[in-house]
Amino acid sequence: MLKAELASPNSTTVSYRLRAQVCFFAELVLFLSHPISPFFEVHEQRTELNKENRLSRLQTVLKPLRRLLTLKQKATSILQSPGFTVKGVKPDEPIRLHEGNDGEFNSPHTQTTNTENVETGLIQFSQQAITPRPQRNRNLTEAQIHSDMLLRFPFTKWTLSNLNAASSTLTKLSLKMTIEANVTWKTFSRRLSLPLLKTFSLSNHFFVPVKVPEFVDIEIFLENHPSIQDLYLYGVQLPPSSESIPRPTFQNLVKFNGHPSYVVWLLKSAKLDIIALPNLERVGISSENYANSSRLPNYTHFDPALEAIAESGRNLVLAFTFNCRGGTAFWFESHVLKGQGQGGSIFSRLTNVSTLAIYNSWYTPSMTAVFPEWLRLFPSLRRLRFEKEGVVNVVCLTDPEFVSSVAMLCPGLETMVVNQEPVIDLGRMRRSRKDG
Repeated sequence: MLKAELASPNSTTVSYRLRAQVCFFAELVLFLSHPISPFFEVHEQRTELNKENRLSRLQTVLKPLRRLLTLKQKATSILQSPGFTVKGVKPDEPIRLHEGNDGEFNSPHTQTTNTENVETGLIQFSQQAITPRPQRNRNLTEAQIHSDMLLRFPFTKWTLSNLNAASSTLTKLSLKMTIEANVTWKTFSRRLSLPLLKTFSLSNHFFVPVKVPEFVDIEIFLENHPSIQDLYLYGVQLPPSSESIPRPTFQNLVKFNGHPSYVVWLLKSAKLDIIALPNLERVGISSENYANSSRLPNYTHFDPALEAIAESGRNLVLAFTFNCRGGTAFWFESHVLKGQGQGGSIFSRLTNVSTLAIYNSWYTPSMTAVFPEWLRLFPSLRRLRFEKEGVVNVVCLTDPEFVSSVAMLCPGLETMVVNQEPVIDLGRMRRSRKDG
């Protein structure tokens, strides 16, 4: 449930509570299409009603409908009002709005007030006399909007106006679009103006649908927001080709995480322009799952991104996100075999990578078996971090036999960390085993 208030010049503030349930709109559409049939039983032998009875019955049916439509118009006018703000948000506190299990909007800032109901039903209005106060969204520093309902009509204007109203303070923004994301993002990419934005995340459903935010709109948004330092992209349209040259120079970008095609596109700017990406420290490569079963995960797409990292010559933290369960072990094994041959593996060329981070991953027995051999390919690896791992993964990764295997096969690796567990000193483990 989403509670909000509309600030007015006088001391009277109109507040409301709106239950946004899809079933209501669906039933309303059906009702408009068949205004009479739900109220009459259809039999094979129909009984004719005289005109007066039909007219009287129709007026009775349409009366509550007029009332609902009037309430809907009132709610829409309030939502589109520029003074509309979210109630109960403290300064410098992020707003997190999402859809609950019952189809309502849930907010950690929702508060119950004892007010007199003017109307009842799905849409409720109440009136409360309070002293006017400034709009709190002007102090907003972080926003996470992971509900398509807040990003689409009739909430588009309200969301855009509140985000832009916080342009002087907003530094973190996370948007998740899963329904017709191409149309929705086209609107937001051109109308958002957040000059202080530092952390930006644009994601989609875990199983990426067909309609995704288009590349040209992503590039426009990034070009208009050069202040971004931490960028995450998932489930968006890929660059048209590996030869695409980025228009943004990313002067402030420190961290990036996305599809390997975006890594190639990003690092091409550094290859063509020596002043591009001066602050880049960490590059994350993520695999994606697709709703279309014909698009299967293929980790060979990671190889061009690794080549771009090796050719950049920059000292970078390399991060992997293996979102796809299948194919990871096979990809590891293929590079282990290449490393034993004359041609070598691309991992053997990553002399500029001393820290490796892996998170949100799947671990199968075949993957953990080949994992130490795969780590051995990194020539300069010193630190290994496993981040955001589930409980089952933590048990697997901290198994003494697995840790010992990593320590002995990777003599240059110094430390290993799993989530918030204590740091494992692999050098000390090797020395104690040698002395023993």
